[in-house]
Amino acid sequence: MKEWIVMGSSIIVPIDGSSNALAALEEATRLSHQLDCPLVLVNVQHRIETLHTKMFFSKTDIHQYQQELAEKALEDALQQLEGKGISYEEIVRIGYPIHEICEVAKEMEASYIVIGSRGRGPLKGQVFGSVSMGVLQEAECPVIVVKKK
Repeated sequence: MKEWIVMGSSIIVPIDGSSNALAALEEATRLSHQLDCPLVLVNVQHRIETLHTKMFFSKTDIHQYQQELAEKALEDALQQLEGKGISYEEIVRIGYPIHEICEVAKEMEASYIVIGSRGRGPLKGQVFGSVSMGVLQEAECPVIVVKKK
């Protein structure tokens, strides 16, 4: 049930194509039903325009490739929402995932961000960092981190 979302009462769900993101979507779906709140699925593609890519690929080709990656990442999430009667919107951004997710939440005046945990554990998470931890620190709205069962 895709539709344009009105700002101020939405749930942001970052989707990267992983099973952790799908677990977060499942939790966000439950929350959406309880709060009668639409979902905003956000996929962030890393910026890949470098000097070398620009030498071999046009800006249009790079953009098309990133759109294809985003569609692939969102595919399972869209199937998961099928038939559940939930309003949602898809947003694809190019950039740094933590910043872009938090920026969308701010722009949409989101009620929550529901994000999957990467599941690296505390030590690896501190060494390598994680998007969920970064979003927890940067977001201006409540963040729910869902650990895959």
